[in-house]
Amino acid sequence: MPVPPTTRLIITVIAHDRPGIVNSIAEVIKAHGGNWLESNLSNLRGHFAGVILVEIDSIDLQQLESSLVKLSTAESKLELKILASDSANLESKEKALELFVEANDREGIVEEISKILAANNINVIRMATRRDSAPMAGYDLFFAEMAVILPDGMKIGALEAALESVSDDVMVSL
Repeated sequence: MPVPPTTRLIITVIAHDRPGIVNSIAEVIKAHGGNWLESNLSNLRGHFAGVILVEIDSIDLQQLESSLVKLSTAESKLELKILASDSANLESKEKALELFVEANDREGIVEEISKILAANNINVIRMATRRDSAPMAGYDLFFAEMAVILPDGMKIGALEAALESVSDDVMVSL
């Protein structure tokens, strides 16, 4: 008996945070035979945001999408978007580099760092930022944790030097 073709789709979720959001989505995915492959879910100041990669038999795709739309409608303030794309079917064979950046917090720091990354054709796979007060100093520090993929031929030292060229207070750990 032939195996039905599968489809991978990306589901994005945005909602006011509350218990049960993940369970509601997981129940719908399971009910339609979907497999939850990967996700990135977080709470940002009382708002829940997530991206979920799901694999499902192609014949069940339309019913899953319909049920997710019904879930979004039933739970007001739960916004779901579904993307089926060839890019969801690509497996990354590239190894991501973990990168940590610390600097004095200031307006535009993310733009300064992202400009260097874009100018050097560096792909950001994941990025989490936060601001914390510097102990006993009276000012705030900016922290970024990233996973990036360097272009062919770029050396790690070149990335470190490029980011530290933003300003004297930028420190990079790889």
